[in-house]
Formats: sequence, structure tokens, C-alpha cells
Amino acid sequence: MGFLFSKQAPGTPEEAPAPAMVQITRQAVTEKRLKPTNRVIVIGGNYAGLSATVNLLQLAYGGAHAPSVVPFPELDGKALDTDVEITLVDERDGWYHTIGSPLALADANYGDKAWTRYEDIPAIQHKSVEVMQGSVTNLDCAMKVASIQTATGETSTVEYDYAICCSGLRRDHPTVPQKLNKDDYLKECKEYIDKVRAVEEGIAIIGGGMFQLAMTESHRPVADDIKVPLAWRWPLSSSSATQTR
Repeated sequence: MGFLFSKQAPGTPEEAPAPAMVQITRQAVTEKRLKPTNRVIVIGGNYAGLSATVNLLQLAYGGAHAPSVVPFPELDGKALDTDVEITLVDERDGWYHTIGSPLALADANYGDKAWTRYEDIPAIQHKSVEVMQGSVTNLDCAMKVASIQTATGETSTVEYDYAICCSGLRRDHPTVPQKLNKDDYLKECKEYIDKVRAVEEGIAIIGGGMFQLAMTESHRPVADDIKVPLAWRWPLSSSSATQTR
């Protein structure tokens, strides 16, 4: 997904003024249009939500499909005859690299790179894309209206023609950060790293899944000479899982 953060994403239209991130109200969305508009709401902005937003934007302006293992029909490469309006709704103020959580909780420099504010992602800085920080509290599929509680606690509504739900799972700390904006997230990471460095006895990682294995490896440099054992119930298939420092 590196192209999402490049200065110019492949297949995107010519540069257009980028709208500011909306956090309170969005009356322009509910206003009647003089010409037809394809209104799409994307709920959730991590891997699936951000990819859907960028791919739809490319297709709407005659671009090609993003690479996929799923076969797609042939396209004529022409832009849509009507406007497209994509509203991306996410609780966070940016895209977070969830798979990088173990390293983000061990390396403050990497933690800063793991979270990119939406306003800093060039691929979605387009007049057809608007980002709202908040949570969708109700989706009326009959009326095609979404109710959103914004980051400021106010309620807003968005009318749509199509809804793409990419809200994913709600995970606890430390699998994912619990803060919803980057500044607070960086403080959360620093506090966690400081606690790890302050331990005297050792750190026990419970569980043998991918996340636990990654946590074990990433915490060893932070914990210095402290032992970081991994405990899980199944027979160990790799000798590396039993190693400690």
C-alpha cells in the first residue's frame, strides 16, 4: 500500500484542492445537488476502508483496478458521467498500521511512522473525498442515511447511495492503540515503552499467536537484559519461541 502515501498515486486524476478534515458538521453532504451524484460512505479507514476509497476514486475518473487476486470485468477507461462523492468515516484521525503494533510499542521512532494522519495521505487529497472523524451509530439502509457521532461529541447525518462497511474488529490494548488521535497515541506508546524499560524481574508474553511472537521479538531490545519468555499451551514447533534473554 505504499502508493497511498506517495506524492502522486497511480491512476488518480489531476490534482485538485484538498478539503480540510471535517470533525464537527457536514451540511454540504445533505444539500440537494443540481446534478446527479454517486454518494458513497466508507465506514472504517484502515486497510480495507482506505483501499476501497482510493480504488473507487481511481475507477470514478477512468483509472485501473488496484491489483487483486479477484478477477474484474474489463473497463473502458472512461470517467463516470456523474460526480462521485466519497465520505470516509473513521474513529481515528489517521491510518494506523495495525500489523506494526508490536514494533510501535517498542520503538518510538517507528511508532511515529505507523500512524499517518488522513490529511497527510496524498492519495485521498481530492475534492471528491471527505474524511469525518467519528463513529457511525446508526445506518438506516431503507432511507440511506448514516448517523455519525463526531470526535467532538456532536451528531451529524450523511445521506448516501452506497455504503461500504470496513469497521473491522475492536481490539484491546496493546494489540492496537486505544487513543483516537496521533498526538495522544504517541504519548501512549512512550508511556508503554517507559514501563517496559522500568521492569526489574521480567516480562511474560502470554499466547503463541503471530502478535505474541512479534511482541516477544520486539520487546527484547527494549527490555535490555530482562528475560522475555513466551508462554503458550500447544507444543512448540519452533525453537526460537522458547528462547529468552
